Amino acid sequence: GDGTTYQGLIAHEAQAVNPLAVTGEKDGVDENGNARIQQLDPMALITDTMGAAKELHAETIELRTELVALRAEFEAFRTEMAEFKASIQPAPEPTAA
Repeated sequence: GDGTTYQGLIAHEAQAVNPLAVTGEKDGVDENGNARIQQLDPMALITDTMGAAKELHAETIELRTELVALRAEFEAFRTEMAEFKASIQPAPEPTAA
């Protein structure tokens, strides 16, 4: 070959994700035995991708909100633990003069 790398989708694999994105059958043939290539509708896949991106964005916002709350809770526990440790420390021994 000429060293060119190609990138693309395999129709029957895309069909497993979104059956509406592909027409035709895998390894289909016509009445004369000629190959009938499956057709891929890239717009259907773009729509799926945009929907997935929206879902991931919403999940990211939700997780960030949860992270902020957990950090605040952790800091409250840290403060509470420090106060507790300070309350149980024995008083320093008086030094002899």
